[in-house]
Amino acid sequence: MSGDKRGGNLGALHDLSTMFSKHSKNLDQIIRDLNGKTVNSQNDWWGPGAERFRQAWQEAKGSFDKMAHALEEGGQDVKKSAQNIERATS
Repeated sequence: MSGDKRGGNLGALHDLSTMFSKHSKNLDQIIRDLNGKTVNSQNDWWGPGAERFRQAWQEAKGSFDKMAHALEEGGQDVKKSAQNIERATS
């Protein structure tokens, strides 16, 4: 088994960090929009389909929150890795 492999393509790491951070913010906004409209939709939309959707949203929201957090942390981790490589190679 190989040892602890570290490194990466600096340009790709910067792009990946930017993309993760951007999509974390986008996902946070989507979660806020959906949650705000779904939680308060009882007076606007009712029936079996509405209840199924509200239930599905409540079940899925935690996973969306975790993914947004993972994207933000991933973006920070990738950025830190790129900075460490830059320091080590300069």
